[in-house]
Amino acid sequence: VYPDLVRQADKKPIRIFLQDGENDNRNPQDPDRDWFLQNQKMVAALSDKGYDMVHVFGKGPHADDHGGAMFPQILRWIWRDWPGVAPPE
Repeated sequence: VYPDLVRQADKKPIRIFLQDGENDNRNPQDPDRDWFLQNQKMVAALSDKGYDMVHVFGKGPHADDHGGAMFPQILRWIWRDWPGVAPPE
């Protein structure tokens, strides 16, 4: 329901960084419970609404490996216009 809620609600003044893996809690028998497909729908809804957003989809499962490795860059992107924050590489 969340992509629909995003589309119906007023746009919020936030930045969004969404990271997921293509093997994250997959459920081909029930697409409504497939986290990877649902995250793709959320990206589409956020993009349609014009949010300041980055999404990165990797190959892995639901784990900290991918997002954890990117975490410093994620924080730099989110706080990119804050005084003293190094720009993302």
